[in-house]
Amino acid sequence: MRSSATPVYGKGGRLLAYRGFTADVTAEVTAACAQQHRQIEQNAARARIEQTLADPDSVHIVLQPIADVATQRIVGACRRCPASPARQAAHRTSDSTKRSTPGWDAT
Repeated sequence: MRSSATPVYGKGGRLLAYRGFTADVTAEVTAACAQQHRQIEQNAARARIEQTLADPDSVHIVLQPIADVATQRIVGACRRCPASPARQAAHRTSDSTKRSTPGWDAT
């Protein structure tokens, strides 16, 4: 809530009343908090990117083989960046439920 009040004086300087208004600014405050949160997240992401770019050993390109299951031969490859440690841990957990193709490493 935002309030504004101005004193109203009568003759002789006697305070008669206050004149003003009160407004509900919940939507504005909520939007400002959300914007501040987005800005904090963007700044953190920028810092992570800048740190990664500053370290030449931090970026690795991994070639993911594309396999023909029928012939069990590699027929191509695509590149991807390795996952973050948190994603790698989640990936290992989900891989344990997958079936592996004979002769191929599922990791």
